[in-house]
Amino acid sequence: TCSVRSFLYGSLHIESTPSRAEADEATGGRGHGHTPLDLPRVLPGTLAFQIRLEGHEKQDVSVDVAAEQRKELTVALPPSRGVVFGRPWTNSLGMKFVPLQDLMVCIWETRLADWDAYRKQAKGPASAQAAPSATFRQEPDEPVAGISRDAAMAFTRWLTEVERATGFIAENHVYRLPTDAEWSRAAGLDEPAGRAPYQLDGQNKLDYAWGREWPPPDGAGNVADESAPAYLRRQGIIRGYRDGFVFTSPAGSFPPNRNGLPDLAGNVWEWVAADYGGAAAHPPSRW
Repeated sequence: TCSVRSFLYGSLHIESTPSRAEADEATGGRGHGHTPLDLPRVLPGTLAFQIRLEGHEKQDVSVDVAAEQRKELTVALPPSRGVVFGRPWTNSLGMKFVPLQDLMVCIWETRLADWDAYRKQAKGPASAQAAPSATFRQEPDEPVAGISRDAAMAFTRWLTEVERATGFIAENHVYRLPTDAEWSRAAGLDEPAGRAPYQLDGQNKLDYAWGREWPPPDGAGNVADESAPAYLRRQGIIRGYRDGFVFTSPAGSFPPNRNGLPDLAGNVWEWVAADYGGAAAHPPSRW
């Protein structure tokens, strides 16, 4: 013989603060939608969920629901330390980032303090060979000088590993050097795609990071000026311009460009991911 029985379900309502969080089953990962969420037919027993919202710490929660019982669950999602693309963010080293289209870009050049954290914590030959070669004294908030491109790339790999492990960035996020085109975009240059850096070098004779004015206006940046020491003055300076710094200046000492990024002209040269091409292998950026 066979019999037909009615099965009694329970129901569950899930709220989150903030709302619009994703609610997935903890086992199997089945998604149920976004909060506020009504589940009118759930099997009696213990139900476990993971509640996720970008920019907030995910929460694993469980609730017991009996047959014919309606339960309400409210989950608070604290802000996350992790990066959220599209809004300003500060990482574990205190490096501040701003969005630039689909990228997050640090607002200042990598500082000596950032580099010292890498050298103290990283292991292996890359960190041992990463001593800056600046011939002058620098303060912790000044951009690290005298670093090879290989060492700079090693720094980005180290920072990626550290911040993935601590939850500051996701597993699919990565620190890296910008491409030549990305650096140009950050500097406010609109350059044709598909050309190597050496093909673009010297082609733009009108635009500077501060605009089209020459000599640069007061406060334009830390460049080779009347403040430079004698041996640099012999190599050529901008006559009549003074920035007030003999060598490097603290990162961000001068006004940012329209992308919120200072020091893209002056202070120190910056590495990009692309080879220069042509006869030279790895010259600095074009400013």
